[in-house]
Amino acid sequence: MKKRNAGGFTLLEALITSIIVFVTISIAVMSFMAGSTNFTSSEETIKAYQDCYTILGMISGELREADPAGLTNLTVLTNSVSFNKYHKPTDESQTVTWSLDSASHKAVRTYTGTSGKSGTSEFGYYVENLSFALTTRGTAPDEFKIVKVTVKAQAEKQTFGAAPRSVVELSNEVYPRAGFNVEANVNFNRP
Repeated sequence: MKKRNAGGFTLLEALITSIIVFVTISIAVMSFMAGSTNFTSSEETIKAYQDCYTILGMISGELREADPAGLTNLTVLTNSVSFNKYHKPTDESQTVTWSLDSASHKAVRTYTGTSGKSGTSEFGYYVENLSFALTTRGTAPDEFKIVKVTVKAQAEKQTFGAAPRSVVELSNEVYPRAGFNVEANVNFNRP
């Protein structure tokens, strides 16, 4: 009769232990990856919110600075706004246009000064929509114009087959040259 070695493990015991260790490590790695993905997604959402907030603030600020005479030249289309503004550092009047470049997904500011100077700047990481709406409140001669500006940004460009990302939308009602009232519509759409 053969004697069994009391000090070692059988092949079956070693195999079961290996499987248990492998499953435990797999669960730990998947948990870490899920946490890392959530953290990255949160970072991207914050960046989209900051982009929206910055663009909204810049457009609103410039609309508030619009020339009272320039408000007669205020042109509001669905995806662009154009107005005259006095630019103090260069001591000239500028025609400013804000619009969305759908190819690069950036908010675009274009200006042309009375001296002939002009320029274009792009803002944002992935701006999905930039919209404007013009309303008039009050009756003549006390009526005033209000421009509602809405900026919508996606947290990240969506790649084929990837899960949809968070979408941030901010809007503001601007009363040019008469102060402003922030309509704090903040929407975080997360699928």
